[in-house]
Amino acid sequence: MSNTYNIPTVENATFEEKLDNVTLMLAAIADGFSETADGSGLYFRNPKTLQTINRMGLASKVLDDYSYIIINKETEMTIVVHGTGITGATIDEVAFVNKVGTAETKEYEFIYDGSAWLLGDETVLLSAYGITAGGTAVKDDAITVDETAEAVRYDVLGIDHDIPSDPNFMHTITLCSHDCKAYNGLAYKKPQGLIYVDPTAFPNGLAAGTTYYIIGDHCCYNNTTKEDGSYGFTPTKNVPAGGLVRHTALGVWMSSASAYTKERVLAGTFATYDTVENGRAAIETGLATVETSSGTLIGTVTAETPSYRSAEYLNFTRRNAYGSNEWTKSDERQWMNSDAKKGTDAKDIQLWQSGALGKFDLPGTYNAPGNLYGFDPQMLDVIGEVRKRTFIAPADRSDQAIKYVDTDEKFFALSMLEANLSTTNDGVYENAVDHDGNVKTVPYPYWQRRTTAAERIKYQNGTARHWFLRSPYPSCCSYVRSCTSSGTLGYFHAGDAYGAVDAYNIV
Repeated sequence: MSNTYNIPTVENATFEEKLDNVTLMLAAIADGFSETADGSGLYFRNPKTLQTINRMGLASKVLDDYSYIIINKETEMTIVVHGTGITGATIDEVAFVNKVGTAETKEYEFIYDGSAWLLGDETVLLSAYGITAGGTAVKDDAITVDETAEAVRYDVLGIDHDIPSDPNFMHTITLCSHDCKAYNGLAYKKPQGLIYVDPTAFPNGLAAGTTYYIIGDHCCYNNTTKEDGSYGFTPTKNVPAGGLVRHTALGVWMSSASAYTKERVLAGTFATYDTVENGRAAIETGLATVETSSGTLIGTVTAETPSYRSAEYLNFTRRNAYGSNEWTKSDERQWMNSDAKKGTDAKDIQLWQSGALGKFDLPGTYNAPGNLYGFDPQMLDVIGEVRKRTFIAPADRSDQAIKYVDTDEKFFALSMLEANLSTTNDGVYENAVDHDGNVKTVPYPYWQRRTTAAERIKYQNGTARHWFLRSPYPSCCSYVRSCTSSGTLGYFHAGDAYGAVDAYNIV
């Protein structure tokens, strides 16, 4: 383990402490980092050093927006037992990395001395390292843990561009993934349900054998009335309060205006799903769509204009087909900030999404760990929240005059402005915002210097990829702005599985 240097921050230091800072800084720098092999970046052995330099307001003396740093991320761990007493062992990788305090490629050997387990000269409890051993240990039994970590590059986007959420701090170093992640796996937000079986409106759910219908008002993908009508279905199984209903055709894009017809909607089918508590399991699919105004009216649905919708338990048809572009509720934001391991919970929901499903959401299908799984805990310990402004589509506004939301963000996607792809999003500067509501109006310094499309291209495994921004397309509830594989501004449906690029701040 590297040393930790508790250097007082400049804004809080006494005069005597400031005098000591120079000596302490030299020691911290010597211990804290070294150049990468090619001399173009910095490898931090002790991220606390980076935080210390930042809190002193001296980060610009060490880093600039041509710098990058290399951190480690654990990718694999194996455990092997040796001896005659223990019969096998399992390991919780997250617990192990958190206990050793760092992610690095290294071998660890635990030896039983006849009365206790030792790691080096230290007596330890296996359980503290996430290790469970079978059998009964005898003297000289051993457990070997081999950890493999990959080196991940993060570019410095700017010094003191972002503003800490905590007013006790002043300085930030913004870092951004050099490469694209999760391409062709993670949707920004996958297609949603159309009808939430609201427990207040439908306390007994939807009964099997009863016909229910919705009215479409400007429900066509292109916001026209060509597909307006009354569309009903009759479930053959009960749908509980808190359940969900989708439709396969409402809100779907067609290549020509003439293809939008009521007949096309009637050819689609309804599907029903269980509650979030029961994992949103499918109840039944393929329920025929009929044109009817007889039965129980659920309400009026529309493409994306709130004034046409009759109740908030009815989603927009475009989100039924293509997902939501609301950043704060996106799958991408949830995944970026999750340290969950690969797999699903007891309800068959991806672990990175477990406990985070909204009323219209269906479980994710991206079977991978959360973005932070295996992340060096020393680095996570120095990362803090910053205040960000993000445009919100008309579909999500409680007041149509307010076009944005300010949120505290830890790991986040970049906006159009921050990546220098546009100035505003329909007049909104999507950028760092202070506690008085003042927003910055310029991109990160990194992108101010790199103004060509080619310099914005992100790669995954050597291939140029599209990557999502957090900026919604201003006039639509399902499109999200993106940086294309050629480095230009684009947009895609939220349900498309394009790449993710995460940013965060040392605070």
